[in-house]
Amino acid sequence: MRYGILRDLKKTMNLLNNIEYNSWFRKKLLMFFALIIGLVTIMEIWAVNRLATFGSEISKLEAAKASLQMENIILENQIAEKASLKQIEESSKKFGFVKTNKIEYLQQSGIALNK
Repeated sequence: MRYGILRDLKKTMNLLNNIEYNSWFRKKLLMFFALIIGLVTIMEIWAVNRLATFGSEISKLEAAKASLQMENIILENQIAEKASLKQIEESSKKFGFVKTNKIEYLQQSGIALNK
């Protein structure tokens, strides 16, 4: 009978040790998963923040692009105005050019043609 009680006592002690070990292991496992979930949450918040920042930067760049396209259209119109025949005629009159009625042609000399 004494051996039966000791054996039962040993089993009970082993069971208590296993329960304590399982409790310790569960705590460690729970801490590990809590740490992983915390890290994933922090990374998600960081990613969302970065995406929001990139979104505002893209909006600024699109606004700048629209402004530059408008400026480009205005400059192209100014170039077209300056290159028009009417504008060229007015500029040439400012510099003293006049329309000629008599055109004089120069005769070719044979010097350059001789070999």
